[in-house]
Amino acid sequence: MTFNKKTLNYRFPIWLTVIFFTLFSIPVLVFFDLLTLAKISGVFTVVLTSIALRFWMSVAKHKTETISRVPITKNDIFDLKRIFPYFNQLSLKDQIELQDRIALTLARFRFINEFGEHYSKLNSIQIALFIALTDSVNLNNFKNCVILNSEINIDTLKDTNSVYSYPLKTLIDEKLLGKISVLELSQHEKVINLALFLNKISN
Repeated sequence: MTFNKKTLNYRFPIWLTVIFFTLFSIPVLVFFDLLTLAKISGVFTVVLTSIALRFWMSVAKHKTETISRVPITKNDIFDLKRIFPYFNQLSLKDQIELQDRIALTLARFRFINEFGEHYSKLNSIQIALFIALTDSVNLNNFKNCVILNSEINIDTLKDTNSVYSYPLKTLIDEKLLGKISVLELSQHEKVINLALFLNKISN
């Protein structure tokens, strides 16, 4: 079976064709009185089917556990480029990779403002961009993680997920972060501090 561990892809048509061929060959072999080959083909069909089903079930299980990415629309990208003009200087490949990491970040985190409400999608994308630029952060260590702006009282939020507090407002309100290059942004003190915070809570 074709099983790609990175994308969890598998090809039904190929394996179904092989299984059907071996299964169909049994009566054909019996018709020509090739009983031994028919028995071998039968055993091979059963083994092959068992292996295929085991892989398919395993992949299906992984797929259900995989967190889907939050869709990033063209309007979102337009707003992102408006806030961070230097984003346009990245190659198309780097832009796509960064967008993909932002989408994955948004699927794993929720950001809550000082009023106990979710930040707007644009603000969430801003924060996700900072996280996406921190290559040291392993997003696989996070799932259903809630980060609150540090000015809010955690006791007021009724949530069973992992809840942490961080001064998110300082990241959003810092206009200077939108005026520097992506490389400078990734090396900025506030982005580095955010990476340190995330690495700390992931352990």
